[in-house]
Amino acid sequence: MKNLKNPIAILVLVIVAAAFSAPFGTPALAAFAKDFLPAVATLVAAYAGAWYASSLKQETTIKEQRTRQIGSGARALFTIWRQLNTIAQIQEDVIAKYRNYPPAPLAMPPLTVPIDDTTRLDIDGLAFLIDHGKPELLANLCIAEIRFVHAVDAIRRRSMLHVNEVQPKLEGMIQEGRNLTPEELRTIIGVRLFSLLVDYTHEVIAKTDDAVATLEAVSADLHATLKAIFPEGKFPLTSPMEE
Repeated sequence: MKNLKNPIAILVLVIVAAAFSAPFGTPALAAFAKDFLPAVATLVAAYAGAWYASSLKQETTIKEQRTRQIGSGARALFTIWRQLNTIAQIQEDVIAKYRNYPPAPLAMPPLTVPIDDTTRLDIDGLAFLIDHGKPELLANLCIAEIRFVHAVDAIRRRSMLHVNEVQPKLEGMIQEGRNLTPEELRTIIGVRLFSLLVDYTHEVIAKTDDAVATLEAVSADLHATLKAIFPEGKFPLTSPMEE
């Protein structure tokens, strides 16, 4: 059993011991203590039992809390990796081909983003990072997810513009069998639409690159931090994208 640390319990034991010890003890005090000792012993034993049960419960609560935090950290890591894999695949398959390609606004096809919109970080479940002195990591996780969401939104807005407004006009040109210059294309689809397409294309490229860089950095930081806080936890070493 662990050592008692409650000062009241210790004081009671000291008084009882003193009652039987010279020169502090007296016959009257000794007789009183002899009658009172069983009640005191029962009280101390009851307190010790309650204290020990409380300690065990507290230890169990700490272990359960630690287990929950490990689970929250692992889920956050997989969520970040899922976002990274999605946007990095688009960067590799599409963005890299059109990043320095002048006709990219018209040449880049509309894109679909295969990800469930409800898959987001549980920020509340990661609040323990603050207690471990990592508030900046929590902030960076929020920033990384926001940049991912903005990149996905930019991709979808450009794709909708391309499908709903640009493609119908381009299909009409193809039917005519004409090879048009960029200037002719700008005239046919209109200055407003052409400008929007150019702006949206540049936005997609910039925000995709930014999201990938931010997610890569924060995922590495999160993995290292989780391993440092929870050395007993099992966290995959690399993103599935790198396997």
